[in-house]
Amino acid sequence: MDKRNLRYNILTVLVYIIGIILIIQLFNLQIVHGEEYREKSSTRLTRETKIEAARGNILDRNGNTIAGTITQYSLEIYKSKIDKQTLNNTLLEVTKVLDQHNDSYKDKFPIDAETLAFTMDSQEEINNWLKSNKLEENLTSEQVINKFKEKYEIKNEDIKEARKIIGLRYGIEKEGYSSMSAYVISNNISKESVAIFEEQSSKFPGIATSTTPRRKYLRGNLASHILGYIGPINKEELDEHEGYSINDYIGKTGIEFLFEKYLKGENGKKQTDMTIDGVTSAEYITKEAVAGDDVVLTIDANLQSVAESALKNNGLEVRQELIWNKNALVLGTQDYQWKHEPCLYGWKPGASHYFIDDRTQTTVIDNMKIDYNKMKKEELVELVENVINNLNTTVINENKPTINDLHPTMKPISLIGRQIKNSSRLNEIVLDLFGRKWVNTYCSRAN
Repeated sequence: MDKRNLRYNILTVLVYIIGIILIIQLFNLQIVHGEEYREKSSTRLTRETKIEAARGNILDRNGNTIAGTITQYSLEIYKSKIDKQTLNNTLLEVTKVLDQHNDSYKDKFPIDAETLAFTMDSQEEINNWLKSNKLEENLTSEQVINKFKEKYEIKNEDIKEARKIIGLRYGIEKEGYSSMSAYVISNNISKESVAIFEEQSSKFPGIATSTTPRRKYLRGNLASHILGYIGPINKEELDEHEGYSINDYIGKTGIEFLFEKYLKGENGKKQTDMTIDGVTSAEYITKEAVAGDDVVLTIDANLQSVAESALKNNGLEVRQELIWNKNALVLGTQDYQWKHEPCLYGWKPGASHYFIDDRTQTTVIDNMKIDYNKMKKEELVELVENVINNLNTTVINENKPTINDLHPTMKPISLIGRQIKNSSRLNEIVLDLFGRKWVNTYCSRAN
């Protein structure tokens, strides 16, 4: 019984000691150092921003990069606790730096920054714009600038300087920004401009630079009908795809569209500490960005370039690539014997063209009509032997399923089956990068 009382007393003392320590620490935080911590919290902000992942490369069959990624520098502004006059002065200084290095920036205000004339063609368009901005009709461009000067509290007397400030303030007003979400002033500025903004950050409150990967087609328009292109994501695409934001780019057509989920990487995260007036004090990467996967095509970029140049030199533009399924193969040293030829199809740029459009034309040209009665004995023997031996050529003839409950574009098992069988021994491991159930199904059946 005495031992129980002793344990109870010891536990009670420990609880009291811990409570006293907590009370002392709370007193220290709130009373002794309270003013200091309140001042720090009111003068320091933290934001988390996205690190955009580089898009995967598109390569030809020889490993040459056709579509790659380059790094561009973006200029952004975040909302900070500075007065309107400081904001206006900052934006003017920003335009001076960008103009000095011939860097372009977003400016959708419909009055030209140099001529100070409306950029819209008709008075009706001008009046509609004035009405949408709650201004009376038939105002002159100078009167409009004065109206916006008053609205944005711009005190600059120089009308061209005021116009530059208005251009950025107008964009910020229309698109919005906050301490966590930036307004992008420019998507592509020079390294010289970046150096100034970073070295003299105290002069540019709220301004931040960031590196952004951008798609670059290294061979110009080569195979553009195959590669497709990327563009800003629209509302419908944003609703359909998870993991995207309104400022992202997405594959629109061609390979860029078909392999979007592989080419798109995984974005990272960056934490930025800044003072209350928007000056960055520290940056930390909390999650590294992961680049997208590369996609390798079967085309030869150099051969494609020669063919397209020949067409271009004759005033034609490639629109599609057709396949000629030949009735005879060309024996060679490669694994699969060549039995097809690409046929480039196009017309003169800007010209209209006739097309039968009977909904029966396909990208495969296969008009083989074999008259067995006219074939020689040797030709018949060769044909039969090819059928019996299931000769491996570059043409795969397999029926496409009319419908599939698992997936609308499900491929037949035999489509990939022959290639797996040709290149794999029994019980060997097959790497399936696409995660297709029909590959696994074939391998299970083969074993």
